[in-house]
Amino acid sequence: MSAALYTCRSPAEFDEAIVQTGKLLRAGKLVVVPTETVYGIAINLSLRTAVQEAMELKHLKTPPPWVVHLPDAAATHRLLGQIPPVAVRLMRKCWPGPVAFELPVSPEDRRKLTPLVGAATADEMTQDGMLALRCPDNAFTQTLLSRVKHPVAILGAGKGTAAHCVDAIAKSISETAAAIVDDGPTRYRKASTVVQVQQDQLKVVRPGVIDARIIYRMADLTILFVCSGNTCRSPMAAGFAREFLAKKLHTRPQDLADHHVLILSAGTGAFPGMPATADAIAAAAELGANIETHASQPLTGELLRRADVIYTMTKGHLREILEMNPSVADKTFTLDANSDVTDPIGSSRENYRKVAQKIHALIAQRLDGIEL
Repeated sequence: MSAALYTCRSPAEFDEAIVQTGKLLRAGKLVVVPTETVYGIAINLSLRTAVQEAMELKHLKTPPPWVVHLPDAAATHRLLGQIPPVAVRLMRKCWPGPVAFELPVSPEDRRKLTPLVGAATADEMTQDGMLALRCPDNAFTQTLLSRVKHPVAILGAGKGTAAHCVDAIAKSISETAAAIVDDGPTRYRKASTVVQVQQDQLKVVRPGVIDARIIYRMADLTILFVCSGNTCRSPMAAGFAREFLAKKLHTRPQDLADHHVLILSAGTGAFPGMPATADAIAAAAELGANIETHASQPLTGELLRRADVIYTMTKGHLREILEMNPSVADKTFTLDANSDVTDPIGSSRENYRKVAQKIHALIAQRLDGIEL
């Protein structure tokens, strides 16, 4: 190999490799780096000479839509102004990891890219009005990307197939690249999944490590309401939330799933399959929500993990949830920050109305600024 070879077997080797390859990338040299799926050629897109050298090395007659690799999700905002909320949710759940996103580019975004990479490369990066972004789950490459400070693309370095270890790097690349970083075999043997997002719609355009079914499930904004028996308070809260968010999206409550919005409710002591109480159904209906088809379900660890945000009716429910899974603390809140929403079970219809009115008002407060 004519390329300098760096390994990451110790902290000292890791740090030295970061320093040396960072210098090379900033100078426009090509460096082969690891990701969790492949070894690839890292290209400093701000230097046209580096882009052209990479295309010649890969025998590309036409430029690909460069996939910009980022150190973290926050770096996305340096390239794009408005990011669809469904993409933000997926990035939070998938990154760092083997998923690339194709996102729409506005005229203003395009103008911002030109000073960073030049007009020609900006045109190539935004073919079909989309920009492809990925945050690899590899400690070395994430650190390197954070130090370089320029947009960096990574092209596969294999011999016609993906290179999952240094020995599989094409000879022409190993003889031409300035450096190769050996971080051992890649974690996966599949390509990264590529997901295209337009507003609140998404499409898996290339299957990969993360199955399409999982992608679509993770795309949902899942809001979970929790009470005790899941027959009064939390069903009413879920019903009001569906009505509120449907109005924001100019759709029907039953069509929220088409917009990747999922509203759930559960009870810490619920029996499965119980309907909402008649008084809860009536009180919810008076405020515009239909919960006649509700069926109770017990709170589970899977529901807690799946939810993006969890609202409880009381502080006691919140404590029970944190005992079940302390890791959900940062996404779990009481619906009323100041007091409990009392249980109306067994009380008068008028009390049900008062509880429903309180929940209705709290839902509007909690969900008013939510990004859909």
